[in-house]
Amino acid sequence: MIEKENFSYESLFLLIDISEKKSDQKFSLKTLNRIDIVDKFDIDLKKTEIYEDEYFVLKCFNSDEISGLLLKVLKKENLGERIQRLYVLPVDYVQIKKVIDYNNYKKVKCEKVFFKGFSDENIKNGYLNLLRKNFKELSVFYKLDKDLLLKVDSENDPFLLSEIVLSSLDVDKDLFYSFVFETDLEKRFKKILLTIKEEIEKKKLEERLYDEVLENINENSKKVFLKEQLKIINRELGQDVDVEDEFLKLKNKILKSDLSNYAKEKALEEAHRLKSLPTYSAEYSIIKNYIDWILSLPWNRVTLDNFDIKLAKNILTKNHYGLTQVKERILEYLSVLKLSKNSKGHILCFVGAPGVGKTSLGQSIAEAMGRKFVRISLGGIKDESEIKGHRRTYVGAMPGRIIQMMKRAGVVNPVFMLDEIDKLGGDFKGDPSSALLEILDPQINNSFSDNYLEIEYDLSKVLFICTANVTHTIPPALKDRMEIIKIPGYLEFEKVEISKRFLIPKIMKRSGLKKQDIIFEDEGIVKIIRNYSPESGIRGLEKNIQTIMGKRAKEIALGEKVKNKNIGKEEVLKYLGPEDYIERTKEKGNIPGVVNGLAWTPNGGKVLTVETIILEGNGNVQLTGQLGDVMKESASTAISYLRKNYRLFGIDKDFYKNFDIHIHIPEGAIPKDGPSAGITLVVSLISALKERPVRDDFAMTGEISLTGNVLPVGGLLEKIVAAQIDGIKNIIVPQKNMTHLKGIPLKVRRDLKFYFVNNIYETAKILF
Repeated sequence: MIEKENFSYESLFLLIDISEKKSDQKFSLKTLNRIDIVDKFDIDLKKTEIYEDEYFVLKCFNSDEISGLLLKVLKKENLGERIQRLYVLPVDYVQIKKVIDYNNYKKVKCEKVFFKGFSDENIKNGYLNLLRKNFKELSVFYKLDKDLLLKVDSENDPFLLSEIVLSSLDVDKDLFYSFVFETDLEKRFKKILLTIKEEIEKKKLEERLYDEVLENINENSKKVFLKEQLKIINRELGQDVDVEDEFLKLKNKILKSDLSNYAKEKALEEAHRLKSLPTYSAEYSIIKNYIDWILSLPWNRVTLDNFDIKLAKNILTKNHYGLTQVKERILEYLSVLKLSKNSKGHILCFVGAPGVGKTSLGQSIAEAMGRKFVRISLGGIKDESEIKGHRRTYVGAMPGRIIQMMKRAGVVNPVFMLDEIDKLGGDFKGDPSSALLEILDPQINNSFSDNYLEIEYDLSKVLFICTANVTHTIPPALKDRMEIIKIPGYLEFEKVEISKRFLIPKIMKRSGLKKQDIIFEDEGIVKIIRNYSPESGIRGLEKNIQTIMGKRAKEIALGEKVKNKNIGKEEVLKYLGPEDYIERTKEKGNIPGVVNGLAWTPNGGKVLTVETIILEGNGNVQLTGQLGDVMKESASTAISYLRKNYRLFGIDKDFYKNFDIHIHIPEGAIPKDGPSAGITLVVSLISALKERPVRDDFAMTGEISLTGNVLPVGGLLEKIVAAQIDGIKNIIVPQKNMTHLKGIPLKVRRDLKFYFVNNIYETAKILF
């Protein structure tokens, strides 16, 4: 049948047994092109794997002559966690000789079924011509495809010709399989020819009877017939419709639907109004459209929830690297749903920088629960009617986004993602965030009212998940209805792993490259992260990897010689050009007044250098480096504290009168603010006033008070990662931040020494 490379009937073939299944499908060499494999029913997909270009045996017959079909897998696709669809090419009919059980799946040894040919060449040609002739005559009644007729005319192999004809006959299953199981081709041809002849005679008889009936139609019947034709013509012209017939169809459809009682009453009421209107009126189309919307919505259809927590954990691990605490919280959330069987009161809001995986986490939750997933983006929506729909009095009115997505979901319990909820607007047309209050309140969303439908719709079974980049722009009343889950940005080592596990294989496949064409080294990936895409998410990283692969693909397409297939630091610089982000310039040697501080930015942690110099003057203080108000206040606090406690640190009592102080933080084009630089500012001042340098392998973070206490700060994980990357070995942090270190991975804390301080004096004792 086909070219069988690396194929032998001496091999063991995987067995898929569907012979006991009740199916309307007719199996033969020419009718089978795909099959759906169900986990733990046909075979256990977790115990074995089916590969493309692999051969397997499909046992679909309970016959002594033929057991089933030998099939070759052309392509496969996953329809879900437990179902695979295989696109197959039938090879031979086979007889199973031996079955070997491998615990949850079986393999078989089989033999090809041979069909007895014709004893004489003339007899064979006679049967071939006779079958072609009769099949062509039958095709007039069947209205078969021209390509099929050409294939029948050109096929000279008796077995293949009988299979082609067999696949086109409209006969019952028993008769169909009596042809399939006949291994004597001469007998098979006789049976098929007899069946075709009977079918032709039956069709001719039906035509003759129909002609006789038409001849006997009396004058009244002709009038009825002509009237029916006239109705059809008028309907096509849009001039008239059989309103009574249309109304009855619509009424039956409404009564058979799963609408709520009130919705049925409303739909029937509108249908009665429709009956009295001419079809060409504008109101007719408005009411018809309204009824169609009501009937198209799911009112009671649900998908069965799957609360397999282990499966959910595997899906989250497979789709997302890192985010340990976030995944733990999601698993806790699913566990509560499993035990309570009720999603009311549970509305999650994922908050994090762009590209950290908020939307894909929602998709993973839907996949784990076996629910449908729908999503709308709320960014830039300013009109309340976008959420709750327009009144039907307006031309072109339609339901709001919520109802539209429920129609698309087709069930009443999807996972519904409200994306970018922090970017809702509002103007004279209404406040969409206020419209969301009803949707996201579990106590009242079972009776959500869309302005277009004007019928209460139950949203209580929907699992709502929101996403946002920040929380301060979300209205308090709306935020109060949600459980905020903060998703931190990815750390450098996490981005490296994500690149190797997910991004590079995905982009490589998309670019048409092979593994031997391009190899990313860790140092090359780190170079991309640090100097081209340091943001919290991975979108920029993905774009830069795509750029590199695109340039490599161009080189291969042009036939250029690639000197180095590995992508290291130099290759990254070659493909991506000048660095977008330049690493901090370190001072040579230790300089008084120069101290390393740790800062948090939306792109992660950063090491900032605070520089202080003391000049002869009369007490002027100059702050440069585009410092924000909070940081300026920290500098004032530091100076006031030192004026009060000059004896503790051995500095000049009147330093604030006799000297000018200039504090500068490099990278002046970048705005800087926040209280966590307080400890760095005061240490920089002490170092400059005492003319004693601080070691450059020290860095610190912490807010200060006027009494000299060092207060806790946030973003500790990102700051520690930045210090580790920068080569810092010693970090000073507030004593009250000690408990936060437990949540920081050991990989990040490795090779770092931490000093925990309560006040400035303890800090000075460590450094001076």
